[in-house]
Amino acid sequence: MSQVSTLPRPAVLRCVIGALALFACLPVGRTAALADSCEARHLGSLLGKPYSEDKARALSKASEIRVMDLGGVGIADYRNERLNIVIDLKGIVRRADCG
Repeated sequence: MSQVSTLPRPAVLRCVIGALALFACLPVGRTAALADSCEARHLGSLLGKPYSEDKARALSKASEIRVMDLGGVGIADYRNERLNIVIDLKGIVRRADCG
């Protein structure tokens, strides 16, 4: 029979409290600013309309645009200066966000 090593309860409690304390110190304002650093919030006028790279570039400050199919698979690398645009099978913009 193999033995499973467990941490004593006080050690687990200290780890949980420490993790919560670190999480509470995250800079919320900075995180929100990074989440829209490509200025996707300005792209609301594109939603529900056919995708146009020219219009997307004119409305955002993204250095890169990635177009993905709705329900498709994308690479999970995050770049806050990149604009992600999700289109359906008819080429209609369904979502736009940074990353």
